[in-house]
Amino acid sequence: MIDFFNYIDNKLFLFAHFLHLKYSFLDSFFISITDIATFLPLSILSIILIINKKTRLCGLNSLDSLITSTIITTLILKNIVKRPRPFTNDMFISFWQEVGSVSANSFSFPSGHSSAIFAICFTLFLYFNKKYSFVFLLIALIIAFSRVYLFVHYATDVIAGILIGIFSSLLSYTFIDKMKMKEQLEDLNIL
Repeated sequence: MIDFFNYIDNKLFLFAHFLHLKYSFLDSFFISITDIATFLPLSILSIILIINKKTRLCGLNSLDSLITSTIITTLILKNIVKRPRPFTNDMFISFWQEVGSVSANSFSFPSGHSSAIFAICFTLFLYFNKKYSFVFLLIALIIAFSRVYLFVHYATDVIAGILIGIFSSLLSYTFIDKMKMKEQLEDLNIL
């Protein structure tokens, strides 16, 4: 099983390096978008959604999802697994330097950026028109891939982060939906 995960990680790194060699303009693109998926900008987005009455539930869900995913990835799993970053491996350090040497100061598994962006974007996908909301998932995938492209995460770190983000979003969505239903039943004097 570990060989399979290593295979996935290495293949995606080779693909990322191929993209870098062929389209080096992607370096600055991925460096700029990777910062979108940090806690502060995503918290601000959630607060803006909370302020607007029409998007308040979505904002509460996104903020709760973001906090949940951050606790799971950054505070718990990274400190349990303690996987070193790819750029600490002699095999990948030159690739990391070629694409801009983006710094990362904690452990690699799971990807907190991927978890955070999927916690928010999957929530937006759940709340908005399905005809267009797939765009949020596309944005999240591009940002998640940026972490591999920049050699700060293995593909398996990113996949785990994506799953944690989606799980956090669904958990929050279910909880908030049940609370909303409970309020409606109380308003009808059923509870």
